[in-house]
Amino acid sequence: MLKGVNGVMTADPRIVASPRKLDYLAYNECMELSVLGADILQARSVEAAARYEVPLYVASSFAIEEGTWIMKNNPVSEGLVIKNVTSDSKVAKVVMMGVPDVPGVAGRLFSSLAEKGIGPEMIIQNNMRGGLNDIGFLVKKEMLDGAIEVCRNFSRDVDAQGVSFNTEIARVSIVGAGIANHPDIPSRMFNVLAAEGINIDMISSTALAVTCVVASPRSEDAVRALHEHFIEEGAV
Repeated sequence: MLKGVNGVMTADPRIVASPRKLDYLAYNECMELSVLGADILQARSVEAAARYEVPLYVASSFAIEEGTWIMKNNPVSEGLVIKNVTSDSKVAKVVMMGVPDVPGVAGRLFSSLAEKGIGPEMIIQNNMRGGLNDIGFLVKKEMLDGAIEVCRNFSRDVDAQGVSFNTEIARVSIVGAGIANHPDIPSRMFNVLAAEGINIDMISSTALAVTCVVASPRSEDAVRALHEHFIEEGAV
């Protein structure tokens, strides 16, 4: 958790000028934020608390201001569908290019990565003509060298066209349990980024989050614009 913060905020105060403090956050929302790079709590600690339904209290030890309760159910409505806007620049993108489109290839690739302890995220396969696919995914930057080595070896084994990578990217996410009930939220997110001239490289979504991969120099601009739209203006 960020030092000097009296609870869980709607965004990183180092990026957004006036983030709100949340009084309550559900376990699943907090875990989603942790996985997506928010500097709150370790996902495993939240998972353990959720398993035994132990409420967690996040607050500063240097202030008397109320902090944030993390629990199973939110007893008080914050009036927010989107609870947090977060970014993570500690990831890199890897693309296996021109992979033969035959059964079992993806399984073999990701089994090879798993054997090296490399956990891919945001896996996307693009269908190409001529029986070939591109398979892209994110990895933590500290795992990039290992991922490239595995992918290059695998590329030779299956006669793929090669491997590319990009370290100048960041993922930007909006998180909230109410996303599933608002089908317009993804389009709103994309339109906000477009209005800022921010190009989207990859997209993924869950019941709790929508994530876009953008160029890392624009990630803070994206966070500020999305926070203003969804939280400051309350556009949903």
